[in-house]
Order: sequence, then structure tokens, then C-alpha cells
Amino acid sequence: MHRTRRQPPLRILSVSAEVAPYSKTGGLGDVASALPKALHQPDDETYPIQVTTLTPLYRCVREVLHKRKEEVRDTGVRISADLGDRVYQGKIYQLVQPYGPRLLFVHCPALYDRDGIYDDPEAKRQHGDNPIRFMFLCHAAMQLGQHLPEGVPDILHTHDWQTALLPLLKKFYNHPAWSHTKTVYTIHNLAYQGVFSPDWLPILRLPMWLMQMDMLEYFGAMNCMKAGIRFADAVTTVSPSYAKEIQATKFGEGLDTFISAWAPETRGILNGIDTSEWNPEEDRQIERTYSVKKFDGKFINRKALAHRFGLQAGPGDPIFGIVSRFAHQKGLDIVADLIPELITTGSRIVILGSGDPALEARFEELGKRFPKHVGVKVGFDAKLAHQIEAGADAFVMPSRYEPCGLNQMYSMRYGTIPIVHRVGGLRDTVTDTMETTARHGLATGFRFDVCDGDGLRWGLSRAVKTYRQDPRLWHQLRVTGMQQDFSWNRSAGEYLALYLQLLGRE
Repeated sequence: MHRTRRQPPLRILSVSAEVAPYSKTGGLGDVASALPKALHQPDDETYPIQVTTLTPLYRCVREVLHKRKEEVRDTGVRISADLGDRVYQGKIYQLVQPYGPRLLFVHCPALYDRDGIYDDPEAKRQHGDNPIRFMFLCHAAMQLGQHLPEGVPDILHTHDWQTALLPLLKKFYNHPAWSHTKTVYTIHNLAYQGVFSPDWLPILRLPMWLMQMDMLEYFGAMNCMKAGIRFADAVTTVSPSYAKEIQATKFGEGLDTFISAWAPETRGILNGIDTSEWNPEEDRQIERTYSVKKFDGKFINRKALAHRFGLQAGPGDPIFGIVSRFAHQKGLDIVADLIPELITTGSRIVILGSGDPALEARFEELGKRFPKHVGVKVGFDAKLAHQIEAGADAFVMPSRYEPCGLNQMYSMRYGTIPIVHRVGGLRDTVTDTMETTARHGLATGFRFDVCDGDGLRWGLSRAVKTYRQDPRLWHQLRVTGMQQDFSWNRSAGEYLALYLQLLGRE
């Protein structure tokens, strides 16, 4: 029998400031956790893949480890980096687990043993040392690479501004052991670029000649993200549309021409979702599990959600759900403007999230003003997030920009119809309901083109009309959405193809 020849092992080192569930503020933590799991195949007969992830051992990581009753062990690897006026020392610990990709933590109490993940400018206590904290993580990755049991990695995958200096650092190292390694830099959100005073360059032991427009200089400041874009062998984003959008002025955040010049072939690879956690057939956090073939549980969850918030919602009153950060990016101020008008249509809305204090207060006031129509919970509640996805009829995401987005994919998996602004990953994942897409069974939601009151009003009105007047089409949208493949296996396959292309192993 013919057998495919076994290829050389593919060794990947992923370096991220966040890895869920141990540290997370957004989608970065989810990707840094899920992608290595989907890629890791050490025993594959064709392409054996060994994935290692490196992230800081923050105080919150220790708290999560304790809560999950998990342990880490000292690997014996020691890290040292001369930054600023001192030499920082670190240890590498490994999560003790029976299977899966290797997860390593760099332990440096001087930099990571504090509340929170980042040095929040709005916090009362500020350390002001984020550049040092994440440059140390980059040094840790370079030093760790030569201590891995399988050898120096073939692929060094870095994420967002916190590890954007790593491709640059790899070039400066110029170590023969690293000569074959290719670097991949992923932009998860272009709005956060790691912009600091140029005074940090000597502190980070970087030469001042990097302060040029085609390198790190950015309106007189030092821009960390520019280093990843400029020096990585490949640049990716988290959706195909976002890869194009960031090369245009509207969504380029001041880097559009730089990206077009230095990374014009930026590849958009859509994020996946954890289909084991977000699965209505097995979800223990919802009132009743259900599936495409056995759909009655959806209506039981709807009734439970309405009861949870004291809403009066009959069968003809659509319930809209929102789970989001309260930030300008998410367009929720537009939702707040429309709520008094929305409830006159007989609609209900449930909102979970936190962030902008003014928006928190505004939603809470609307909840008190319309207690039978508007349900509001300010804060983070993972269980309630699942219950909203399962119980709502439709899910609203009017983001002004959205690199990828996850909730629209969660919604479709739960038979909850997404209503989204046609931008970024929302555009790539939601197929608008039109005559042709509906007739061919392709439609999965409702999109609107302009992110303002009129645009969102148009999207919501189309959804309400379909919900009330065409229940057969509404159910078809639910079924089509639940049948979509948003697993990480698909995304991992695209990353693997990119890695092999860079290494000339296609």
C-alpha cells in the first residue's frame, strides 16, 4: 500500500501576552489558546506538529491555576535581560497536563506579579513599564527557543503590539541556530499599536536609527506594531475583509500606507470558535439543550431568559440580545439611542456587558425606564452570556469596526439570528438575507451598510418584519446558521498552509 512520506516535524513557538483561560481581556486570549490546540499533532504520520506557547505568569494566572486545581513545574530554564537600569531575571514554568500543546509561563515577579494584565492608564497605581514587561517576554522567547527539547522552532508566531518587537529582535540576534526560523505576526486589533515615547528605545537596548518612518517612527513616537509589520516574514489579520480594510484610510488607524508598503500581501485568516464550549447540544449553562433536529429547547431557553429579566415577551415579540464590551468601537451608543423606538415595535432587548461608565449608566437607566421591555446586567457573567445566545431570537452587533468578532458565530451556532454592520469579520461570516440568498438557502442573518441610527434601524426593521411575517424563512435562517463550520480546524489549516509556504515545504 502506498504511504505518504513522513515530513520533517514542524516546530512552532507562539508568543502572546494573553492565553485563555489563564489571562484574557479579549479575543487575543481565545486565539492564543485555541489555535495551538488545533495545530498540535505530534503523532501525525504526514506532518507531525509540535506547538509551544509562551506567556507571562501574571498574578491572575496563579489565581486561575489555583481555581482550576492545576499545577506548573519548573523547567529549569532561566531567562535574563538587561533592560533599563537593571537586569531582569525570570524562570520558565510548564503547565502540567497529560496531552495537548506545551504551555509555558515566564515567571518574573518584578514585572508580572501585580493586579491586572496591563498597566492601565486609568488605574490609580501606574507602573509605566509596559515596554519593559513585553520586551522581556520577547527576550524570554528568544532564549527559550534554544532550550526546547525538539530544538529551535521553525515558526515563531507573534501576536499584537505586545510581541511585535519579536521579529525585530530575532533579526538582531542573528544567531545561526535561528537562521531557518520564519516569523509570522498577527494583528488582532490595529487600534492598539503600543505607541510610546522614543526615550524607550535606549532603555530597551534598541538603536535610535530605528526612529525612521519606514521603521518604528510614528509622529515622533515609537510604534511597536510597526516592528511586527516591517520585520515579520508574513503578516496576518483575523478576517479576510479586515486585511483589506486596514490598508485603507478609514480603518487604517494611521498605518494604512505603511502596511500597503511593507505588508501588502497581509493575509486574513478568520478566527474560529471553541465548538466544544459553544455547543447548544451539550451546553450545561443553558436551561435546555437543543439541536437543529430537536429544536424545542430553543423556545424553553427563550422563556427562561425572559423570566430572568422579568420581560413580557409573547411569541410575536422578538427578543434581541447583546453581549459586548461597552466601547465606542462596538456602536452600542447607537443601540441606546434606538431603544425607546425599538420597544414601540413590540421588541424586547437583553444587554450584558461593561466598559464605558457613561454607557453603563445609560443602559441601566433604560432598564429602569422600560422594565418589561429592556433587561440589563452590567458586568461579566459567562453563564448569562450562554443563556442570552441560547434564549434570544436575534443578536445585535453594530460595531463601527470589527477585526473578526466571535459573538456572531456563537449566535449562529445557537440558532440566534445575527444583525450586523457589514464590516470586517462580520461581513465575512454573516450572509445577508436577500431574495437570492434566501431562495438558495444561503442566508444566515441581516447586514446593514452604514453604522448609524438609520443603518441599524433598517437592519432591525428587516429582522422584525421577517420574524413576524415569514416564520418559515426565520427558521431557515436559524438552521443554515447552525450548519456553518466555524471550528478552529478550518482556520488552523490555513495557518498551516502559510507556515509550510514560508518554509518551502508546500
